[in-house]
Amino acid sequence: MSLVVAVGANLLGLSEYVPALFKDVVHLCAACAVPLALLLIGATLYEYVLRPASLFDVRVGVGSCAVRLLLLPVFMLLLARYLPCPVDLKRVILVQAAMPAGVLSLVIAKHYGGQPLTAVRVVIATTLVGLGVIPLWLKAGLLWVF
Repeated sequence: MSLVVAVGANLLGLSEYVPALFKDVVHLCAACAVPLALLLIGATLYEYVLRPASLFDVRVGVGSCAVRLLLLPVFMLLLARYLPCPVDLKRVILVQAAMPAGVLSLVIAKHYGGQPLTAVRVVIATTLVGLGVIPLWLKAGLLWVF
């Protein structure tokens, strides 16, 4: 909701009427977001790192890599090629298509009572395989989309 209000205020030119104190508070909160997220992810991962054998599952790894590093990139590159959108947006879609699963999914799974161990397995598998696949998708995407 706050994003919608902020974008609306910027589009309407209302940002100049926002008090400097409020802007400073928002800026300081934004500056804290990444370090706090890293601490939260580290604290959430800690209990699984103590049991390294549980971090790998062949079915979860293969399935997640097939979806996140094969099917989704193909779909997203098709969108990037055929959608009538600016070149900058196509570049963003290309980079996002190549990325592995995000670590925040672990925090979300844990917070909402999901399967955090599965999220950890997905993140680890897609990140490890992504080390080799990401450059290939970026190169292929650059050649095919542009």
